[in-house]
Amino acid sequence: MTWNLIGFRSLGMLAGQGLLAYGVIAGLAAIMVYGAITTVPTLVKGFVDLLRDPVGAAQSMTWNDWKAMFIALVLPALWLMAFPAGLVLTLNQAKREQQLYYKLHGHGRPTDDERRLLRIGASWAYVKGGLWPITLELWPMARGIAPRKLKRFRTFELASPDHDRDHLATEWGILDRRSLERRLESIYAEGVHSLSFAVLVDAHADAFVERLAAFAGVDTEDVLECVDDSGARPQPLLWGYDLIRAHHIVRAGYSAGYLERDAACAHLARITDYVTTLFESEETFLTNTLLGYAVWLHEDEYRGAVAERGRANERFLVSDWPTQLGPWPSPREHALTSAMVTGLREQREQARRAHGELGEERSM
Repeated sequence: MTWNLIGFRSLGMLAGQGLLAYGVIAGLAAIMVYGAITTVPTLVKGFVDLLRDPVGAAQSMTWNDWKAMFIALVLPALWLMAFPAGLVLTLNQAKREQQLYYKLHGHGRPTDDERRLLRIGASWAYVKGGLWPITLELWPMARGIAPRKLKRFRTFELASPDHDRDHLATEWGILDRRSLERRLESIYAEGVHSLSFAVLVDAHADAFVERLAAFAGVDTEDVLECVDDSGARPQPLLWGYDLIRAHHIVRAGYSAGYLERDAACAHLARITDYVTTLFESEETFLTNTLLGYAVWLHEDEYRGAVAERGRANERFLVSDWPTQLGPWPSPREHALTSAMVTGLREQREQARRAHGELGEERSM
C-alpha cells in the first residue's frame, strides 16, 4: 500500500464494474458454448475424420462444419485472451484517472508534516475500510473539480460532499462550520465517553472494570491504566477514542466543505499533539480506542463487533501500514487541555456529589 495506488474505494467500484462488464462477456461465451454443444456430433465426426485422413476430411468439410469448429475453438480462445487484456486496460484507466485526480487537487507526494497529521488516523482508516489514509479527504471527492472535468472520471468514483454532510448531521448534529468548530472544542474540553467512563469507574470500580475488560477482550490492567495517574502522563481515560473520532470529524468536515485545508490541518495538529502526549505508543492508543468502542456499544449483542475491532487492530499492527505511513509521532507545540491534564477531576467530583445526594435521598 503506497500513497499513489488505486484507493480501496475505487477498487471496490472496479470490481462491481468488472462483474457487470465481464458478465456480459460471460453470457456471450455461454452462447458460444451452447452452440458448440449443439454441434458436438458434427465436431466429433469431424475430428475423427481429420485424424484418419486430414487432407480428405478438410476437403469434404461443409460450411456448417467449419462454423461449428470456429464456434467451439476459436471464439473461446479469443475470449480468454480478451478477458485479462480488458481487466488490465480497466485498471490502467483507473490509475490514470487517480493521477488526474491528484493533479486537479494539487496533490503531490505527501510531506513529512502531512504524514504526521494523518498518522494517528491510520488505524481508523484500516479498520473502517475504504478510507484513504494519507490524504486530507476521507476518499476521492468531487468538490473542487470543474463539472466539465468530472466527465473524465469513468472508473474512478468521486464522492459528493452530501455524503459527509449527512454523516456529520446525523451522528454529530453538525450542519456548518460553526457547529463543527463548537463540537470539536467540546470534545477537547469534555471528551465524548471519557467522563462517563471515569464516573462508572469511580462509582462501581472492580465490577465495572472486570465487566468492561471481559467485554473488550483485554486484561483488567488495561482498563485500570486508563485511570492511572501515578506515571508521568495524565490519566488517559478514553481520550484515545474521543480524539480519534475528533480526527475523523475534521477530515469529514474538510470533505464536506465545512473546513478549508489550513483550518483542518490546524485541528489535526492539535489532535496529534494531544494523542501523542497521552499515549507513548500506537499499541496503548489502540487499546484505548478499543475500550472506547466497547463502552460506546456496551450491549451483549455487540460483543462480536467489539471482538472483530480488536482483531482488526491486531492485523493493522502487523501489516505494512505502520511502516509505510511512518513512525508514531512525537508531540510538538500544543499543550493538553485542562480536562485532559486533570482527568476531568472537577466534573467527576460533581458526579460523585450528585450520586451521594441521590443515595441520601433514597435512604431517607
